[in-house]
Amino acid sequence: MKVLAWFVAASALLVAGSTHAQDKKSDPKLTVENLEQGFGLKMKSVAYNAPKPPPKTRTLVSGDKPADKTDIVITFEFTKGVTDVRQLLWLHESFAPSAGVPFAFNQLPLIFHFFDEDNVCIEKAVISSIEGDLSGIKGEAFRIILSGPTEVFKRAKRIEARYYLPPPKLDP
Repeated sequence: MKVLAWFVAASALLVAGSTHAQDKKSDPKLTVENLEQGFGLKMKSVAYNAPKPPPKTRTLVSGDKPADKTDIVITFEFTKGVTDVRQLLWLHESFAPSAGVPFAFNQLPLIFHFFDEDNVCIEKAVISSIEGDLSGIKGEAFRIILSGPTEVFKRAKRIEARYYLPPPKLDP
């Protein structure tokens, strides 16, 4: 009887471990090479946090159901010191958290694109919050948090960070 109980317990652990491994395989690949080249940032870790239910106080418009959100927490470390003041200011502007209003995407320098299996951009996201200091000191680290709809996250196969230069100012 004890042998049967041990067998059942071991089988349950094995099944739980294999489903967790399958979940890990489905996480999208994160591409941040241009951040490494531009600011000397190295991605130390990335964590995909469980979906959060939508807030209960949100007002629904025309019967829309609010979507669950998934957080992506990315930790970066400075691999070199940023000593140029202009580059440090650009770093602060690039990593400034934003509400992510769609019409303001053309005014933000750093946007994360979510791509599906056909390499079609299905969503864009901006940094929703930041932990730590953007000091530019070699060896120091900070975290950024992206938040997006869970359904989009499940469909995404790749997430890529892209820089956009600000549009030129036209004189009237």
